[in-house]
Amino acid sequence: MTPLKSPFASLAICLMIQGNAASHPPERWREDPPDVRVEFLVAGRPLPQHTTRGNEAFVAVPRWGVEYEIRITNHERHDRVLFVIGVDGLSVMDGSRASEQSGGYVLEPGGSTRIRGWRRGMDRVAAFTFTHGEDSYAGRTGRRDNIGEVWVWAIRERNAPPVVTPRLDASGEKASGRSAAPSRADTGTGYGDELVDRVRTTQFVRSGSVRHLHFNYGLRPDVEPVYRDERPGGVFTPPPPRWKRN
Repeated sequence: MTPLKSPFASLAICLMIQGNAASHPPERWREDPPDVRVEFLVAGRPLPQHTTRGNEAFVAVPRWGVEYEIRITNHERHDRVLFVIGVDGLSVMDGSRASEQSGGYVLEPGGSTRIRGWRRGMDRVAAFTFTHGEDSYAGRTGRRDNIGEVWVWAIRERNAPPVVTPRLDASGEKASGRSAAPSRADTGTGYGDELVDRVRTTQFVRSGSVRHLHFNYGLRPDVEPVYRDERPGGVFTPPPPRWKRN
């Protein structure tokens, strides 16, 4: 997970690669942003998204206390794409401040997978849960500036040779309008139950072809919240104070 010396190379997590398009050589590096999709799922169903401007959207949260997943899809036909994800301003990989240079997940051309939580190791995550902002992972670790926001950088691979990555079983133990949106501090993402979620590392050379997506999320104005109680750095996301493994 530690960045390599080259400013364009890093080790990224690669999981649940789908499709066989990796057998095709990549196209020449292009400046246009990669064709990708990001969705938020509860019980396997996408949550409503309301586009606000440009690459920004508001995601309507059903209630506090439920787990959710982020489904990422690479619609490119020939290029691998690195997805760097920041939830409430924090990298889902190691809990540090999220940026375009953070680690992330690599998908093969045509691939799609679900990001289920804060990564705790190569085979487990702490589930994403909608919760009160003060009870969120960012809130409980004293980093409240971007609670209620999700950032995604989708980065096309730079002139890399075709790579065939083994399929991985990422199954776990648990299945898990913008006009009146609540304030950012109302809803955040908690550090939930530990789930089995296996990944591997892969080398990825970043290009300058990047798509940046920005989501705000919160309770729908007509829904009452249902509340459930439930050292940044290192390789993976450290648990917040008073977190207990279930």
